[in-house]
Amino acid sequence: MLHQALNRSAAGPMVPLIVMPDSADDPREWFDRVAAAAEAALAYPVMLIGPDLSDPQAMEDWPTTFAKLGAEHDLAERGLVLGHGAGARLAQYFALEHPQSVRACAALSADAWASVDDVQGVASLGSVRWLIGCGTQASAGAMRRAEVFQIELAEAGCAVDFLDWDGDETALPEHAIQNTMHFFADLTGDLRQAA
Repeated sequence: MLHQALNRSAAGPMVPLIVMPDSADDPREWFDRVAAAAEAALAYPVMLIGPDLSDPQAMEDWPTTFAKLGAEHDLAERGLVLGHGAGARLAQYFALEHPQSVRACAALSADAWASVDDVQGVASLGSVRWLIGCGTQASAGAMRRAEVFQIELAEAGCAVDFLDWDGDETALPEHAIQNTMHFFADLTGDLRQAA
């Protein structure tokens, strides 16, 4: 598991930001792209966490790993989740299954979109802010499924924004990552209140 503390000199609790890559092959490039954007855009301290997705059983160890990082770095109780491609699918399900631990989730070009119908306890989702993103050149079906998920979240009482960009789902442009960091930056007041 990759992890890196960013913006340590900023005031406030350290906010966990879990970044889930589009594949298990090499998460380092994705992690580094997000780290650079987060450091530039976020005005609060962040613990960037890149889970190891190469071992499907590794997710079972996440709670222990997060608890250890929390004890070492005084992490805020609720964090941020960002995923692209297969990582966006995982990010959605992580946020849907653990809304009490997630302040906001950004799912970009998911290889599969979730459904609120799959969630028990939909009422607790209302406290999670969402950013759903998709390239405008993605297949019509992919764009439609992203829009349906956005609508389902809004109907469940979630604040949800939609981000689109020129291109397809395979290559995430730098400005999409920067816009995602601006979405997270706008949560500064919420994150300080939740600490």
